[in-house]
Amino acid sequence: MSVSKKVFSGWLLFFFFLGISSPGGASVLRSEEDSLACLQELSVASLALEKEMYKQALTSWRSLFFNCPDVSVRIYSDGVKLWHHQIGAAVNEEDRQAAIDTLLMVYDQRNTYFGDHEKYSSGWICGRKGMEILRYRRGNLKYLHEAYKCFEDSYNLMGDKTEPAVLVAWMESARVLQEKGIITGINFLRDFIKIYEHTGSDAFKKYYGSAIASKVNNALTTIFEKAGIQNCQVYEEAIGGLEFVKQFSGQEIAVYLEVLKMGGCDDSEIYASLLEQEYEVNPSSKAAGNLARLFIRQERFSRAVEFYTNAIDVSENDSMKAVFYYELAVLQDAHFGKKVQATQLAKKASLLLPEWGKPHLLLGSIYARASDQIEGDEIAKNAVYWAAVDQFMVAMQKDSICKNEAMEQIEIFSQYFPDKQTCFFYGLEKGEEFVVGEWINESTIVRYR
Repeated sequence: MSVSKKVFSGWLLFFFFLGISSPGGASVLRSEEDSLACLQELSVASLALEKEMYKQALTSWRSLFFNCPDVSVRIYSDGVKLWHHQIGAAVNEEDRQAAIDTLLMVYDQRNTYFGDHEKYSSGWICGRKGMEILRYRRGNLKYLHEAYKCFEDSYNLMGDKTEPAVLVAWMESARVLQEKGIITGINFLRDFIKIYEHTGSDAFKKYYGSAIASKVNNALTTIFEKAGIQNCQVYEEAIGGLEFVKQFSGQEIAVYLEVLKMGGCDDSEIYASLLEQEYEVNPSSKAAGNLARLFIRQERFSRAVEFYTNAIDVSENDSMKAVFYYELAVLQDAHFGKKVQATQLAKKASLLLPEWGKPHLLLGSIYARASDQIEGDEIAKNAVYWAAVDQFMVAMQKDSICKNEAMEQIEIFSQYFPDKQTCFFYGLEKGEEFVVGEWINESTIVRYR
């Protein structure tokens, strides 16, 4: 043996003793000469593959796969590239399926020898194997279930570092398996809740970035909607039942509430229990507002007023407070018929969120319905329609979302303006300022119909 060869071989053995060739995984005992031959074979296979000489690469790669499985992780990254080519080049279905089988073996053997790789560990390998199964055999329920288990294993091993594509694929495979009756709706929902909570966590957003987290969230929501599970009893069982509500953390409660709402179960008993538990854990304005809305759906209107008031009192966010003022105004007007209080609340909402048109739509509606309640002559009663239309015009100018509704209301209530002859009778000229009296107390201008 030459001096240079002896030196090279010595360093080779040193690296093998350090575990560089097979970090943390299984190893194969071989002689120094055999180890050198493995590295030479690896060089030949990799070079042939780089030059897309697949036939030549295949011979060397097979030798490496069977005789030198632990010499380098490169065997397996090269193997994926090689067998993707072989699958595409297969001349018949039998050869294609054999090539797919080999591709999956590449992942299995990589896991055996390099499952403890610092960056691409068993969790990563499981996820990638599952993706390959979906790519080539998603129509076979047996293999789809295997992919599903691969994704679950990947998540259990990698946690916050689980690849986003794996999480989406896991949920999609769960949806199909649930649709085909392989797993239950309860299993599907438990998987969804787990993934949905995970991708909404600060740890996941920090690791992959908010933009990726948002895309994953959208994809998961689409899959959830396709699943179409509408039985609220299934949701309750997936969550664990009413008896466990008191044991949930604030983050868990928030996710469960969101999922129940997505599933159309925001009138269910467990939704109500979770809302009340959320408020006990964290008496925030959001929790109080959610309870108020629930009480409206349950027709417990006095309780709704109570919790809207609580929400307003503790809210430090002007936009959120404006929404609560507006919703309370709607409740006071529609259920309790308290138009004065409703008007005051709507104006407070508008002051807090000046660009929002809805409070003005509400004010216009309240004014338009108040004509019969205003004391005085014909002009005094009909002037409320001027004030109402003013509010509809403000809503349209401030908020484009309100434009169509505002225009419809303007067209309807402009018909109730007094005619020119009536205005002349009361000594009023077009464009003249007029103050609508009593609790409305709005300045407007004279118009004819």
